[in-house]
Amino acid sequence: MSKNRKRALGYPRVSGAVQEDGTSLDTQAAEMMKLANAMGYQIDPEDILPEVRTGVHLFRPQLDKIRGMAAAGEIDALFVYTTDRLSRDPVDLLVLLREFKVHGVEVYFVQDPSDNSPEGELVKFVLGFSAGREHAMIRERTMRGKRAVARGGRMPVGSPHGTYGYDYDRTAKKLSVNEEEAEVVERIFRLYVEGWSMFRVAKKLNVEGIPSKSGVFWSVTVLRGMLSNTSYIGIDYYGKTKLVRGVDGKYKQVDVPREEWIEIREYSPVIISEAMFQKAQERLEITQGRYRGKNARRYLMTGIAVCGFCGRPVSGTGGSGKYRYYRCNGRRAEHPPNFDEAARCPSERINAAWLEEQVWFRIVAMVRDPSGIITDLELNFQTGGGEIGKEINGLRSEVRKAEQEEVRLLGLYRRGTVRVELLEAEMGKLSATLEGLRRRLAALEEQRLKEESVVAAGERIRDYCLRVSVSLEGLDADGKKALMSRLGVKVVVVKGDLMITAEIDPGFVANEGSSA
Repeated sequence: MSKNRKRALGYPRVSGAVQEDGTSLDTQAAEMMKLANAMGYQIDPEDILPEVRTGVHLFRPQLDKIRGMAAAGEIDALFVYTTDRLSRDPVDLLVLLREFKVHGVEVYFVQDPSDNSPEGELVKFVLGFSAGREHAMIRERTMRGKRAVARGGRMPVGSPHGTYGYDYDRTAKKLSVNEEEAEVVERIFRLYVEGWSMFRVAKKLNVEGIPSKSGVFWSVTVLRGMLSNTSYIGIDYYGKTKLVRGVDGKYKQVDVPREEWIEIREYSPVIISEAMFQKAQERLEITQGRYRGKNARRYLMTGIAVCGFCGRPVSGTGGSGKYRYYRCNGRRAEHPPNFDEAARCPSERINAAWLEEQVWFRIVAMVRDPSGIITDLELNFQTGGGEIGKEINGLRSEVRKAEQEEVRLLGLYRRGTVRVELLEAEMGKLSATLEGLRRRLAALEEQRLKEESVVAAGERIRDYCLRVSVSLEGLDADGKKALMSRLGVKVVVVKGDLMITAEIDPGFVANEGSSA
């Protein structure tokens, strides 16, 4: 049959150099051209736009180009091998099909239904769902295979490549000893076991100009990680973390329970003897326990106060009594000699007793009269009183009108009473308008929910403060920190001056079983 078409494109796609189902780019292209000829279209070789990208994500270079050409009215038909070549995600598949339909582009599949009726779109949705499910199954099988490799005593990935003291041997797929770095590792363990603090060790390494693996200066955090790394005694673990997909569709890394880790031997050569490693662990346990217990209690503002000059956290330093101080972490003494002094914070150290007394005095006043906290909370979520309801109703009405206008324009286009150029221009304006209206409507509705919860939150805060006010004098350091944490207390401090805020969420719920 004869059709007066501007242009037809072919879109073959594979996820990688070797396609799982054996359908190469050339095979897909040949089948598309065969179908196009049978449908009365002509696809020139330069109109085959191959893509080597995963179909899980919507944004792909060649697909983006095709979508742009469709929006510009440069094509009238698109040929794809199967629905999962266009997208493995069923929702993205429908978005693409409807987008091409609006621009007047017919989409044909070599092996799947090309019917753009509601029934045809439903079939495509189901096929897309199946493709997405298969991708998830492939991912699960891959992870299961990696864990099987790990249980067999081999590291399934070449990690950790960046462990200080080692280089990665790509041939053996194991770590090999970096002799120069290994000497530094042995020295760090020996000095620490002999009684040197991590702070002192880090400072010495920086003064001597010994580079770390990443090239940055040595710090207590880096040394703590090295001193607890079992790779140095020849024991590695696979599966300490995993990727989990959140409700927003994004993946994030989470810790895995220790009992699920897989132990691997002989991946990293031994650098430290088990006896020395055990001594280091015993000292780490003692020093960390001291910090978590006695030291953490002696410095009440740790984790709460930040520097008024640079915004970095301040932490406790010094001995006891009048020699206790807080200092900004931007003035760390273990910086190397060549550290850029312009980046060092100019703040002075702050007397710990003065800071803690000033902060706690104001916290006590806030708890005994929480009206200021509640007023601030209400002010933070006010948007104009009762007018917000009227604005929401008005926005909803505008959204309905814009949606009705979309339907009207599409109807005119189907009846041939409006040109595609005018349709695209008007639909573009409507789309931008609708996006702005919906964003503003969602923000206002969320704001109204927060405002409605503020009154109830105020009552909960008042009740909580009334309960804890009777026991303020008897609170220990842990109780004081718990109280400030629940009230969202933040302290900005410079020597001789400070500012306190209490950032409480409207969803505030106090822990009934707490001491604070």
